[in-house]
Amino acid sequence: MRNSLAVGSILAMSLVSTVSFAARPSQETLEFCGGISKLANSVMTSRQNGVAMSKLMQAKSSDEATNDLGALMIEQAYDSPAYGSPEYKEKAATDFENSWFSNCLKARSAAKS
Repeated sequence: MRNSLAVGSILAMSLVSTVSFAARPSQETLEFCGGISKLANSVMTSRQNGVAMSKLMQAKSSDEATNDLGALMIEQAYDSPAYGSPEYKEKAATDFENSWFSNCLKARSAAKS
């Protein structure tokens, strides 16, 4: 029994050592993607609370790339259903925020490769 436990431990350690782990994102990436995800939460919260899509589309930034990203985010939010219960509204906003954060991390990681 002791022998099989030792063999199992060695096998597990060798497998872990060969697995490729993703590098932790830089602080700059975490801050950038955090800002994007907060905007996503705000957009989806507005969508869930019945704010007109046209009103959100009128908001402008001084940066054209940010305006384009915002427009895409708004379109995606309004492609999602609006919910009636506060719990579902909050879940929709959190899920949307997490999706944008994850996609941002992936995009920044791919850009470095």
